[in-house]
Amino acid sequence: MVKSSVYKLFSTMIIWLPLLFDNVPSFLFARGAVITSSELSVPEATGSRDIMNPAVSVVNINNMAYWIAKDGAGTTQGSPNGQQADYPIFTGGFIYEDGMLWGVKSNQYSAAEPVRVGGSTYSQGMKAGNVRYDGSGNVIGSDDPTKHHVWRVRTDWNTADLTRDASNFYGYSSPTAASAQEIQNVKDQYEYDWNNWRADLDAPYDDVDNNGSYDPTVDVPGYPGAEPTVWTISNDVPTIVMLMGTF
Repeated sequence: MVKSSVYKLFSTMIIWLPLLFDNVPSFLFARGAVITSSELSVPEATGSRDIMNPAVSVVNINNMAYWIAKDGAGTTQGSPNGQQADYPIFTGGFIYEDGMLWGVKSNQYSAAEPVRVGGSTYSQGMKAGNVRYDGSGNVIGSDDPTKHHVWRVRTDWNTADLTRDASNFYGYSSPTAASAQEIQNVKDQYEYDWNNWRADLDAPYDDVDNNGSYDPTVDVPGYPGAEPTVWTISNDVPTIVMLMGTF
């Protein structure tokens, strides 16, 4: 990647998936990021559930519910308990809010400020979206964060009973509270993300036919072997670049 004269920037993809343990999420980071400035995404209001373009979503296939925002940051927006993580699911809070910080020390920065640190704690330094480049590979900006959401897939989306999943997603305190329409909404979201998985942005998938191209009728989206995968992509480039220019 060609370095900008102002920023040392990388897009960040965060894959959220549970380990084999009953209540522990693990994190796989495909790329790192170093922050200098940011235009932050705005989380959706508590109780809002844009099912096809969710600004927040949840890892909840085991006995823990762990919420994440589309900018890759921790969020308390999803849980009815005002926490990022609930354990056991549908009960009190387990983790109020967490995040990941990373840093780098490099002689490519000024001697007075050789360290750059980024990530999220109670404040976020990223926004949703991927980095854009010119024909020579130079960073020219990032795309519109409103075109991104939290992507979530599970292999049994079409056959599983999603009542518990939907009840948690919609912020209920009971695992059976979701309506038939809400359950269908969650199923539709899984189907949409499966069929439109962002393999073009390096979202991981199992290339079943080994042809190097994602085909939703053959391949399996998500980190191979994980159940489920929740995926986001974010960056710290302040300039938003549209296909026809900047704004």
